[in-house]
Amino acid sequence: MSKSKFIWLNKKIYPYLQESSIVFFAPDKMKYKFGVAGFKKKFEYTKLIKKAEIEVFGDTRYYIWTNYKYVGMGPVPSGGDALMPFQYSSTFTVEVDCTYVDFYAQVQLTNTAEYDNSCGKGCFMLSAKLFFEDGSVEQVYTDSSWLARQEKEYISPRYMDYTMKPDLWENAVEVESVWNVVPSEIKNLNREIVSSQKFLIEKKSKKEFIIELDRIYSAYPLLSIEAFGEYEIEFISFELAG
Repeated sequence: MSKSKFIWLNKKIYPYLQESSIVFFAPDKMKYKFGVAGFKKKFEYTKLIKKAEIEVFGDTRYYIWTNYKYVGMGPVPSGGDALMPFQYSSTFTVEVDCTYVDFYAQVQLTNTAEYDNSCGKGCFMLSAKLFFEDGSVEQVYTDSSWLARQEKEYISPRYMDYTMKPDLWENAVEVESVWNVVPSEIKNLNREIVSSQKFLIEKKSKKEFIIELDRIYSAYPLLSIEAFGEYEIEFISFELAG
């Protein structure tokens, strides 16, 4: 990622979306504003791109798409409850099979989960090798020519309002690095359904079930309920039987 620049939202337009708490449990967390930044750039050619190898990093968390297809999220958590010495980039390989590649990323500012870790301000960085049908290779990367804006529909970590009028796209700005980014040696974050059950509970009855997790997850329950009248749900989590 030697040519890639750390980019972020223009401070003159978004002065309130620049800094982040370091960890989820930071005592000064409430003074930082939650927000999501969007970044995009389209690279067009006269020859066919077969695939792209993408190395990417974002602070605090990113989600990335190419040619309108979801690629993945990151970064791999650096761990710890303080500023960590390294941050980790991840690599994704995507099939392209057309004459352009359109990158779009959403980058969340500040911590919303225990595994989030930040260096104290927002950034996005990407480098991609494009492999063409004729055997040639070209590298593209983030700089101030990328477009950026706040994605206003993200009101809070748990609330979105898609009726919000979107901001205009403006040029991103290059920001001074406070990050020590190295390639991750472990797999990137992934979001998946671990277990699901569908059942009917008769009136005035009770249903109990256990979900066994085969590893340590950063997990949360997700329920879809159709009910008539009152009902009660009790969750119990434990590491050992009983």
